[in-house]
Amino acid sequence: MVRRNALIVVMCVCLGSLAGCPDDKPDDEDACGEPTYAGAATDEAWRVVLDAYDRAEVGAADAVTITSPAPGEVFDKSADAPQFTWTSPLDDDSAQRATPRVPALSLMDLAFDIGIGEAHAHLPPISGDIYYVELAIPGRACPLTVLTTNLRYTLDADQWALVKAASGPITMTITSAYLSENRITSDGGPFRPAAATTFEVE
Repeated sequence: MVRRNALIVVMCVCLGSLAGCPDDKPDDEDACGEPTYAGAATDEAWRVVLDAYDRAEVGAADAVTITSPAPGEVFDKSADAPQFTWTSPLDDDSAQRATPRVPALSLMDLAFDIGIGEAHAHLPPISGDIYYVELAIPGRACPLTVLTTNLRYTLDADQWALVKAASGPITMTITSAYLSENRITSDGGPFRPAAATTFEVE
């Protein structure tokens, strides 16, 4: 038992020098914290999108088209939280594109599972289209953010309360990308519309 535990520790240290042990986080992690995850989105995919965020092709034909809210739309704060929707050239209506693939486990993976347990196990990598939604709210340093593999998102109660309390127009931006096992493909972006969409709540 002692030898096995020692081997696991050594393997983690060695692999950590190459790819980081499971508790490691990138030095450039977003100071505003993680987004809300929806669909099949994961924190690993979020880090991939963040790393490529500044390289997004703005105004590209493959960027999303936001269908709700409409530009300048005013939502009733006494109503239920709105559902935001968009279309994307990256979506081909294939269920596989938005579903994480479960990879085969290697001996190294099994050793990690024994050593770190389920609490630290990483989720399967994503192959498909993914969307990073940002709502810039007046008076807040950090935007409200969502990472999703869906073409829609409905604000939860806390998010809706935050949006309703806004003192001015809210700006919505969506950055999209296409992943292959948590890697952006050569023609997969990221992409961003030339102009953001602005709406209000009254």
